Parts: sequence; structure tokens; C-alpha cells
Amino acid sequence: MHNKYFTPRRATQAHLAGVHDILLWTNQYNGDSETIFKLLPKDPRTLSARFLLEPTTTTYICCPECHKLYPFIPNDRPANPQICDYRKTPASEPCGAKLWKERDYGPYGIRSSPVKKYVHQDLKSWLGRLLSRPGIENLLENRAVDAKSEVDDIWGGEVFRNFKDRAGNPYYPGPDNELRLAFSLSVDRFDPYQNKVAKQSAASTGIWMVLLNLPPHLRYLEENIYVAGVIPGPSKPSSDQLNHYMELIVREAKEFWENGVFFSRTFEHRLGRLARSIIAPLVCDLLGARQVIGYPGTLTAHYFCTACDLDLDDIHVIEPSLWPAKDIGEIRTFAQLYRDAPNEKLQQYIFQGSGWRWSPLFELEYWDPVKFTAIDSMHSLDLNLVKNHCRVLFKIDTKKPSGDASRTPALTVVKRLNADSDSSELSSLERCQGVIFDNTRTLAYDLLGFHRSILYTFCLDYGINRLGGSSDETLVGTRWVLAKYIYRWRQEQENVGLKDFLQRYPKLSTQMEEMLDARNSNTPERSEPAPSSTGTSSESATGRSQLPKPAVLRKFAHGLLSLESADSSDAMKLYLRLTSQTLEHFCHILEINPILPSQPQPQHQPRANKKKMLFELVVRQMLESEELRDKLLGQYPEEEGGLSGSAFLGKDVMEAIWSDMKATRLPSWISPVPHDWGSTRRGKLSANNWRIIAVIHLPITLIRLYGHTEGRKRDLLSNFMELVKAIRIATMNATTQQQIDQYKSLILRYSAGVKQLFPDYEILPSHHMSLHIGDTLRHFGPKHSHDSPHYERYINLFHRMNNNHKLGDLEGTLLRTSVRHANIIAMLKDDTGLLETASNLVQRMTMNDKERLRGFRLAEMFSLDSSLEDGNRRHRSGELDVFCHNLLCSVLQAPPTERNVSVSRRVVFLEAITHRNSVYAVWNSLRYKDSAILYIDQEGSRNAGVIQEIFKLDHRYSSGKAVVLPFVILRKYNQMAEQEDPYRQYGIAGGFSCELELTSTIEIVAISQVLCHVAVTSFAEHNFTHILPINRELLSLDLELEETLEEP
Repeated sequence: MHNKYFTPRRATQAHLAGVHDILLWTNQYNGDSETIFKLLPKDPRTLSARFLLEPTTTTYICCPECHKLYPFIPNDRPANPQICDYRKTPASEPCGAKLWKERDYGPYGIRSSPVKKYVHQDLKSWLGRLLSRPGIENLLENRAVDAKSEVDDIWGGEVFRNFKDRAGNPYYPGPDNELRLAFSLSVDRFDPYQNKVAKQSAASTGIWMVLLNLPPHLRYLEENIYVAGVIPGPSKPSSDQLNHYMELIVREAKEFWENGVFFSRTFEHRLGRLARSIIAPLVCDLLGARQVIGYPGTLTAHYFCTACDLDLDDIHVIEPSLWPAKDIGEIRTFAQLYRDAPNEKLQQYIFQGSGWRWSPLFELEYWDPVKFTAIDSMHSLDLNLVKNHCRVLFKIDTKKPSGDASRTPALTVVKRLNADSDSSELSSLERCQGVIFDNTRTLAYDLLGFHRSILYTFCLDYGINRLGGSSDETLVGTRWVLAKYIYRWRQEQENVGLKDFLQRYPKLSTQMEEMLDARNSNTPERSEPAPSSTGTSSESATGRSQLPKPAVLRKFAHGLLSLESADSSDAMKLYLRLTSQTLEHFCHILEINPILPSQPQPQHQPRANKKKMLFELVVRQMLESEELRDKLLGQYPEEEGGLSGSAFLGKDVMEAIWSDMKATRLPSWISPVPHDWGSTRRGKLSANNWRIIAVIHLPITLIRLYGHTEGRKRDLLSNFMELVKAIRIATMNATTQQQIDQYKSLILRYSAGVKQLFPDYEILPSHHMSLHIGDTLRHFGPKHSHDSPHYERYINLFHRMNNNHKLGDLEGTLLRTSVRHANIIAMLKDDTGLLETASNLVQRMTMNDKERLRGFRLAEMFSLDSSLEDGNRRHRSGELDVFCHNLLCSVLQAPPTERNVSVSRRVVFLEAITHRNSVYAVWNSLRYKDSAILYIDQEGSRNAGVIQEIFKLDHRYSSGKAVVLPFVILRKYNQMAEQEDPYRQYGIAGGFSCELELTSTIEIVAISQVLCHVAVTSFAEHNFTHILPINRELLSLDLELEETLEEP
């Protein structure tokens, strides 16, 4: 109870005392039980030690400032370091943080303890315990790596199929008697308090590794996951502070990779065997993955993509052929330069120029952060793309009628220097030209000292481009990419552009000087600005690249609108947050000339004076003119989402969605979405919630409302359905190259549609990352192979544990408790003697575990091989009636060789049956939600129906072979004509319409003809029923959609 259900220790002590009393009372009638009393402990810790449930760990003193780790020697403070002496570089000052704290215990004196401790679990001991369990080794050695058209696990992915060992041979399966393993690595931050302890905000960080050799239905179980440690809070390690913890992981990983680890004995090998392992892939959310691999830890950094070298300024470029590829050799070079830099200034120079820091994972010679960093679909698609599309693009407004989510074109992003660039930027461009002119051997590295906009301007003016020409659409890449372009260009002696540069030097380019001449020749009274080199007006030259995001601009605008009734402190707060560029932007919107005749031009004023003048000008003009206030309010209305335009998901549409949700019957393995999602009274939604909303509920309602219409709302629907189709493909349990190509085509068409329908929308890094998910599917197979919910579930497990709420101590408690919990679960499953002795206890625990299953995880309780097991073991023997028996005979006797075979009427009726990792049940049972199915009838057509009966038949073929055949008896829905059905145009993602009621016709089909569950929505007022197939294994269904998914 203490280790399985986390019953508090004191409660468990009381329970053990009660057991002692019961035995003492029964002893009066059953004789002497002295031996039992001696064996019965008084504390659960005694039992944990007796059954060897405790993990093998090493405790470290953790610096509270820099997270440096020092081995901890208990009960000997003088032998432990007192002050942190860590230096980030040889020239850095030592950290100097105190590692110990003192506490006064009154009469017991003052005692010392480490400020923070980190507890690390030994990987070799954990794996040794795992290999001592029966049946485990056979599972670990049963991974297939052959190339197949359909990939159902990570071992069929491109990375594992082509992975080589140190000798250049295929890594798996390896030599005889040698165990070859692979682990995925996950790191994630969580709040140990769940925001429940006096509203404290804290963050601890968990490190997990999943053994990928185990089958998918076993690898994510609590007893099979390796918990390396929990990093102490109250804040997560910043930048490269995480490296101290990763060094412990890599130290063990290098030993397993280079020499292997010999286990003296395993369950299957009494004389022992050698084990080797690798770490791949890295499975984290976007921010966590970036920090682990040594990439910038914010999504707003110019280096934002872990898969390509596209710059944040180029994020609007969605054509993959234009994205520069990363080079693993260059990455390792920059990482090593960062590690070996003599001072922090040089480290910062390297990091800002290349985007890479040192990560201990680079010590693994096979480590490739580009290929091995899996892009997590749960965060990229469900929690980012779907949520963002609903809340920001569609927008939700439960108070106003639905609109068309119209947008006003945004300001053009200006990425280059132009007529409005200040003198410091022009001076930087001149210095850059001097470096290029000198052409030293380190030219490419020297150019990293200049901002990307400087390099971009030079490349654009002299036609330096990977694809040739001077188009700003094809000139993309990070600072390092542009520096390489310039370096190669500088070595081309016959290049016309180079000759022009050498002749003009030290002058700026012709294009740049023409813009500056135009600026100098203009007077302050000019009404039209000179065009910039990119075709945009100089008014927009402040650019979105220098402006806050639209949501922030909206807050600033409403702050200006409320100044009339605000006090001086609120006005000062707003003034401090605004910048001169933002105020110039508002001047442009309000058509206010920021240059007054009586004042000097703002560009020649100090920045503080310029900002003050602009602020006073905007406020004064707005207070004097109601027309200007209305104009600003029109540009930034009071609507959710931060973008202009009416909400597509308005009150009428949301009410229709909520109503249709009540009429929709979902399979039991799908958790229902909150009935009032989208309203202000409903809190945050989970990733599963957003996926169900996008894949099920929105298509059902939006297609009904707009599937027959024309215009913008129909375009909005069609664009959204491209995303729905992409999500369905990305989340399948099996994948093929054809599906990967379909996903890439769909997500690209969706992205292009978003740019066209929402011209003011700024593409997010998570949106760009979703364009790379196809590569992740190719590298590592289907989604379940590199999924992230396993560590989210483990965090939920941490939250159920008891701890002392003391940061620095509770993390070690979480680790030890979780390992004891995992070990006792494994013992309950593996110890056959215990299973016989405590069969009722184990059975009750198993039932409790099944009750906790939720959402898309419910079906995972069934083995992938249990295709013909009855779901709940409730059955009864009986006979088929004459009509059903004749139908069964027509099925079994259809082949010519089986026409004279006898078919028995005696069958076994079942309430439920497991097939293809899903449970199907009869209509008149407690599991009636699992009775609606999609199946293939005897003519080969796909139809929807409801299961009336399930039975098994003992049958003997004409060949003499005896088999047990499962069948279902069902009633089907008649489908509506295709031209009358608006849903069919969207394929399986849209479903199809049927007549309102089931037919009275009875059909019998084999269980192998059942394809998946369906969601059933009855529209009595419209006289039809909608059917939506729901399955995570839609391979066979989606292959028929080739025409639907083709490029238009």
C-alpha cells in the first residue's frame, strides 16, 4: 500500500499494527504464531529493504546558483566542499555560492545539511534488475529492423535501420550473446507543488529514458521506464547549467557504447552476457529539446529550428526546398569551440554567431542533434497548431455572432538596412565591407560578429545567393549560412558582383547609396516616403521585426485609449513599456505626422527625447480627437486573439458545436471534451482535448454548416480540413512513405492557405516545426515510437506521491518513491509464487489500474497480439436462430471447396471482443458505446453498422483443419447519395452521411472484416445520421484517399 498507492508512512505503520493485532487475536485459537510475529515488521521501510525495492543511487551536493554537482559524503561535512568553486571558463570568476545551510534544533544543537541535493539512479543497476526478470530478454531481442513498406515501430525507421556500430556493422541485432539496446531520452520541467501550496511557483526537472527494445505496449509502463533523476528547483537550470546533469547520463552512455557493460548473470544467461546501448531519439517539447542539445532556449531566437538553418526572419518561407540544411560537422566544430573558449565573452560570440553551445551529448560519437531530435506531434500539432488555429485564427467569441475571421494585411517585414537605418547600423555595414575586402582565412568566422541584417543587406545588394539572383524570397538562412555564402562569393575572382564591390570599396553598394541619397534629398514636408529596396514603404521600415507581436500592440493601443481616465502612475507604466518604434507605428495608423515644423526631426534626437516627443504627440492628438480614438479602436478591437476581424467561432457556431457534441456517441476509449469548451468559465484544455475537438467535433459541425456554401467561410473550412487530414496521418500507429508524402503535401497546403486567408498572421516556430514532422516519421517511424505523453503521465505519478514540500530534498524522495513503486509492480507481475499466494490482492490491484485508464490510452491495456481474446470474459453458450444460421452458412460455404462443409448452430456468445488493439461490444451491454463500427461487407464495400451480437464458432474446414472463428451480427446504416453528402468531399477526415435510422436488415461478418469504431451523430431535425471513422490505425483506409489527397 505504501509503495503502490503511496499511503503515508504513518498510516501504513498503523495498518501493520492492526494486522499484528488481528494475528494476535487469531493466535488464541490457531496455536503459536511466534515466527510470524517476528517476521512482521512495524515500518514499511523494513519491508522495502527486505524485498530489495530501493534503487541504487548516488547523491550529489548541488550548487544552488550554477548547478555544479559534487559527490556527497554523508555524516562528514569537512570532507565535503563548502563553497562552489566552479568556473564556467578559465577566465571566469568562481561561483562562490554556499553549499551548506545550518538549522538550530534547540537542545540538539545546530546541524548542517546541503542546500540542495541531487540523487542519480545508476543505469547499470537498473538494467541489471530488468534483465533478472523472466521473459524480458526474449522481448528485448525480438525487434525487427528489416525495411518494410509499412513501418509500425521505431526499429523500422530510417535511423535505426541504417545505424552502424563502432566497427561499421549494422548495430542491431549484433553478435550472438551480445545484447544491443536503444534508449530514448526525455527531459521536462514540472511544478512539484501542482500550484496548490500557498500559490507557490516552482519548477523541478525530470530526466527519463525509455528502453525502445520493449514492445510498444510495454515500454511506457511505469515499471519499465528508467528515471535517471529529478533536478531540484525552485527554477530549472538555465542555458548550459543542464550540462552538469547530462554529464552523468553521458558518462554511463559512453561506457555502454564504447566497451559495453558485462552483466555477470541474467535470467536467460547464467554465465552472463555483454550489453551495449545507444541514446536516440531525444523526445522533449520544443524548448526542452533545444536546451538539451545546446541550442538557444527561446523560440524567439534567430536560430529557432533544430532541423534546418532557416532564420526567424525567414519563418514565412514555407517551401522546404529553400531551407538550408544543417551540417553536423560544422555543429560539432562550433560546440567544441564554445566548450574550449578561454572566456565567456568569446563563448557568447560563438553562441550568438552559430546558435550552438556545448552539450555533453556531443561526447557520444554517434550523436546527431539534427536527426536525433524528434519533433513531438503532441506539442507541435495538438497544443500549438490546433489550439492556435482555434483561438487565434478562427477566434472564439461566445457573445457575438459568427463572422468570417477577416484580416487586414500586415506591415511588410523589412529584413535589410534601408533609408531609415540609423548611423550605427550604417557604420556596422561599412566595417563589414572592410572585413570582406580584407578576405582573411577566417573571414566566415569574422563575419559572425555582425548582425544578420548587415550580412543580409550585403548579400541582397550583390546578388549573393545559394540559388543565384537577388530575390529576397530565396535568400534565406541564419547568420552562419549568410557568412558562408559571402565567404564562397569572395573567393570567386571572376564574379561580376565581386568585381563591382572591389571597385566601389570603401563606398557602400549602389542600391544602398541611392536610398541614402533619396533620404537626404527629401524634405520634412514630404507626404510620400521613398520606396525601400524590398518594395515596402519606409513607413513600414520600422518593421514587424522591430515591433511587438500584434497581441502586445493591441494591449498598448488600449492602454493609450484608457489614458483619459488613468492616473499618472498608469501613464508612466505605459510610457516605460512603449518604444519609439511602436509610437511611430501608431502615428502611421492614425496618420499623424511625427515631424512637427517647430521641432527637430526625431531621427536626429536622442532616443529618450524622441520617445517622449512621440508619446506626448500621440496622447495629445488622441485626447483632442474622438475620430482618432475610433480609428485606433477599429484597428485593435476588443476581441480575443490579438488579431483584427470577427470571430469565426462565434456564439451561434459554438452553440451548434456544443449541441452536436451532446448528440455524438463516441467510443469509450475517447475521453469526452468539456461540454462548454471555449467559454470563459472553462479552464485550460489538454492536448487530447484539442485533438478530439479538431479531428471529431469541429468537422462534424462546420461541414454541416458550411460544406454546401461558397465564399470565405467555405475556404476557412477547407483550409482547416487540410490540417485535420494531416493530424490523422501524423498520429497513426503505422506509417508508409506514401503517407509521409501525403502528410508533407497536406501540411504545406495548409500553411500556404493560412498565409493567404490570414495575411496578418505571424507564423510561429511551432508551426514551422510541424512542417518537419514528416522527416521525424521517416527517421523514427509512427508517432507512438517517439511520443511524449509517457513523461507527462510520469509527472502525474510524481504529483500523487507524498513528500515534505522542501525543494532540494523532495526531488530525491520522488525518485526513490517512483523506483520502489516500479519495482513492486514488477514483482507483483513476475513472482509466480506471490501471484498464487495473493491472487485476490493482485486481481483487485489489476482492476484498480484498469479503472484509471483514460483517453486514447485505454486501448493500450490490450496486447497487440490479443486479437481474438474476449474483452471481459463474459460469455454464454447458445444456438443461432435459423435466419442467422443460414447467413452464417452463406458466408462459410461461399468458396467452392467449402460448399458441402457442415456449419454448427452451437456458438458461444460474447459481450465484447478485442480486435486490432480495440474492444468491440454488443449494443445491449454496458459497453454499448463500442458497438458502432465501420466494416467491409460481403461485396467488399465499406459500411457503418451497430453490433447486435458477437459469437465464436468451432468450425472444421474441408481440409480437416479445426479453428475458432469469431463473427459479429449487426444492423447497418444506409449511406446517402454522394452528391447530397457534404462530408464525403473531405474523405475519411469528414466521414459520411447515412439515413437517420438503422435498417432492419441483419448481416453477419467475420471479425477480420471490422475496420474501426465510428462516432455516430444523429441529426433528427435534418433527418440524417453522420458517421465518422475513428481509429489510430487508418493505414488501409487512408490509402484509398489518394485522389482526395492529391495536389489540386
